[in-house]
Amino acid sequence: ENPKGAVLMGFSPVRLGALNWMLGAAVASVAGVLISPISGVNPFNYSLFVVPALAAALAGRLRSFGVAMATALAIGAFEGLTVHLVSREQVPTLLLGGFDSLVPFVVIVGMLVLAGRTIPDRGTVFDRRQPVVPVPGRHPVRHLVLVGVAVAAMAFGDSALRLSAVTSMIVTILCLSIVVLTGYVGQVSLAQLTLAGFSAFMLATASDRWGLPFPVAPAVAVAFATALGLAISLPALRIRGMQFAIVTLAAAVAIEQLLFRSPVFTGPGGTAVVRPPSIAGFEFGILGDREYPDVWFGLLALGITLLSIFVVTSVRRSGLGRRMLAVRANERAAAAAGVDLARTKLAAAGIASAIAGLAGVVFAYKNVQFGWAGLESSRGLQIIALAFLGGVGSVGGAVIAGLIAPSGVILVALGSPAASGTQLVVTGLGLLVVTIAFPAGIAGAGPWLRRMVTRVGDAGRGRPSVPDDASAVEVFVVDVGDSSPARSGR
Repeated sequence: ENPKGAVLMGFSPVRLGALNWMLGAAVASVAGVLISPISGVNPFNYSLFVVPALAAALAGRLRSFGVAMATALAIGAFEGLTVHLVSREQVPTLLLGGFDSLVPFVVIVGMLVLAGRTIPDRGTVFDRRQPVVPVPGRHPVRHLVLVGVAVAAMAFGDSALRLSAVTSMIVTILCLSIVVLTGYVGQVSLAQLTLAGFSAFMLATASDRWGLPFPVAPAVAVAFATALGLAISLPALRIRGMQFAIVTLAAAVAIEQLLFRSPVFTGPGGTAVVRPPSIAGFEFGILGDREYPDVWFGLLALGITLLSIFVVTSVRRSGLGRRMLAVRANERAAAAAGVDLARTKLAAAGIASAIAGLAGVVFAYKNVQFGWAGLESSRGLQIIALAFLGGVGSVGGAVIAGLIAPSGVILVALGSPAASGTQLVVTGLGLLVVTIAFPAGIAGAGPWLRRMVTRVGDAGRGRPSVPDDASAVEVFVVDVGDSSPARSGR
């Protein structure tokens, strides 16, 4: 309930936490032993088993073993019953692929919404080690140089470089959506890749089935993804933090099972087909008539990436961005200052969902024909890990995450295999180091390195060093209206 109070009573929160973690791991290992003969050993499937388990635990309000056990048995019995119902085709065709995933999702959302509070309790402890969210600087010359380098890489680079650059841009756009929702508002969403996949399938439907031209079809796909993201984020009005992450993970699993693996939604054979974008008869799809991938398609992907960056930086500089940071820092204080919590959270969810939809548009045009492979909910965990590794609070962090992504520019340039086990291990270890050393991610390592160099230099000259906590203090005044913000310097 209160770590400081526990210390005053003579208890060690660190020791109690470690013992509790080991006890939970021991109990979970028993579940793994029991599950393995039934479903085999697959690390990603094991990660998703947490969804129905969380539904049962939340039904017991994380207090009652009896209620949790009864709910778990009921969910297991229903999943067994769905096998019979699906085999006899007694459920709607659209739900054949993931009818059993609906119940855990409904239970999780219901319990969290019913038990959640619009405003956190007065005694709620907030995490003070929030990632730094710097105001994007205005450096037109530097930005033009970077854009020029990207255009030159697309125009004069080889096929492997252009393809890896497109992959990096897709991951960058996805991480930009995480920057808005997690970096600015503090809501951890594990469904951004799922929203991108939904946008990709809707683009296939709009362009191939409905015959909508470019750019109407992408706009429709992004609009549908935004609507779905807002629907998923409605529980965020009453829940926050890890609880919201649980809801988005359950939603991602349900959408993947119900829609992405349903031929009714994706298309015949579970494969969606996207018509290449064209304007006035000029096609600039990834295949084109020239070298693969086509240069014009690379420039299209670059334009969408720059548009996403512009949106995110504009939000950060605006009054809405300052209200988002106020909500992230302390919801009670923000509400007392006049910030509309519901409107701010939904605005962040809508913007983040639209940006994720843009990533889905680039993904669909890149693959032309695709199924659910590559859009699994488990891969959403990898995307958010990359976002935190690069820096979840800044645009630069999202760009770094895209560059170090599997099949991205850096790994391809180094000749590393795409998505190898070694790369995943390195990403995991890097995430641990970033979490402990500098929460701002790799993008925030520059100021940290400068402080270390300054500290070493001061120590060599015999000067006292400045503590980290006092090295960069920035004060903001929340802007609840339309007036310009008052901001002090560092």
